[in-house]
Amino acid sequence: MLFRSVLVPLAQAGAYADGPTRVFRYFNSAAERVRFNRTVADGRDVVLVPDAYYAAHSLTARVLTQLGRAEEAQVHADELARVAPVTPDAALSRVRVLEAQERIFECVDVLVDAMGYAATAREMSICLYRLAYMEWRLGRNRLAVACYERSMRLHGEIASQAKEELDELLDSESGLSRLDPEECARELSAAGVPLGDADGARHVMEEAAAACVDARLMGISRAYLAVALEVDRDDALLGVYRSLASVSPEG
Repeated sequence: MLFRSVLVPLAQAGAYADGPTRVFRYFNSAAERVRFNRTVADGRDVVLVPDAYYAAHSLTARVLTQLGRAEEAQVHADELARVAPVTPDAALSRVRVLEAQERIFECVDVLVDAMGYAATAREMSICLYRLAYMEWRLGRNRLAVACYERSMRLHGEIASQAKEELDELLDSESGLSRLDPEECARELSAAGVPLGDADGARHVMEEAAAACVDARLMGISRAYLAVALEVDRDDALLGVYRSLASVSPEG
């Protein structure tokens, strides 16, 4: 495989190996970098790996898994998790590889962890959606219902697909029913599954946007506000977001 012929020599040479004073990391968005700085950063200098490096490991893991070689794919999924420790996309790659090996309990652990660091409502929703299916596979159907319900409330992107699977789940067990928000919260809390603090993520993004405005980094500020607006289409916030498009970095 072409990518592996490139990636193996890089690994052997330690090209992107972490050291005592610096680490090599990847971020899928500005929001993820904020999350990293606030929760994971340990004082070492952060050097960004090339996007192509992350993409190559991601694609290799996916292809090997599809070829039925999930154990080989595991190495690439683990490297994604190392260089992108707060990137839900990396966690989802690991889940695909683990699922192919029928390591469902580990899939659950990875997704629950990802819920703890997901920086956007969309990412929280996707992680809960995947977690719902894993809980269903484990026979924890009421918890699966709660995951589906919460996923749909957090973000609308996958709501129709989640609703379709939820209906199938409800039809599969007599007496199983939909849950209201309070019931969902109780079910998730009892299982140790984070609800997904979308409001908290919004506030963090608003604070980051304000700091960037003070530093006259208008483009980055606008990117943070876009994440905040996923949670709450506040008119005042939307007005600030639109106004930043016409403000020059020097303005």
